[in-house]
Amino acid sequence: TDAEWAEVLKACEGGRFVVQRRVVPNAEPVIDPNTREVVDWSAIWGVFLTPQGYGGTCIRALPADGGAVIGHGASTTTKLATVFSYA
Repeated sequence: TDAEWAEVLKACEGGRFVVQRRVVPNAEPVIDPNTREVVDWSAIWGVFLTPQGYGGTCIRALPADGGAVIGHGASTTTKLATVFSYA
């Protein structure tokens, strides 16, 4: 519940870690360039912000059936793409 979530965050104040809620991603269709087959992937989209505003984007993804953790190093099939913007 929202109250439980607020309580957990309050208990973590001043600690070295923050508890995050697990999100089940929606599958995103991706065309395999070798087979031209459409395969579902799960992706995490992150945004880099600076005091001046938008700084870039980071996307980590792996095949939808590749596991629950979409992290660099968590799987040999995880892909990483980063875009930086400089104004």
